[in-house]
Amino acid sequence: MLDLTQYELGKAIWNNLQHDRQEKLLLFETCLEFLDEMNMLDVYGMEQDVADTAVSERLTFYDSAYVTVAGRYGLELITDDGDMLAAARRLGIVAMRSYSILD
Repeated sequence: MLDLTQYELGKAIWNNLQHDRQEKLLLFETCLEFLDEMNMLDVYGMEQDVADTAVSERLTFYDSAYVTVAGRYGLELITDDGDMLAAARRLGIVAMRSYSILD
């Protein structure tokens, strides 16, 4: 898991769930406990690769971080962002949309 994932999770909970503040906080805390059990990856030492990928694939630095880390560690990228999905696939990274993992 990329260290940026917790921010994506928080954004998804806050923007997409129709619950009160307390319920959102409880869900976020529960998710963070689950994430603590996962291996945490970061972009330190890969900043130039992230920047190069961002420029060559016309991605934001943030989105490029996910693509670059997936490529570096041979991970599958799961995203609903079409630009990230296309860039990953062009770079030979296995990538799919989140709803396709449920099939």
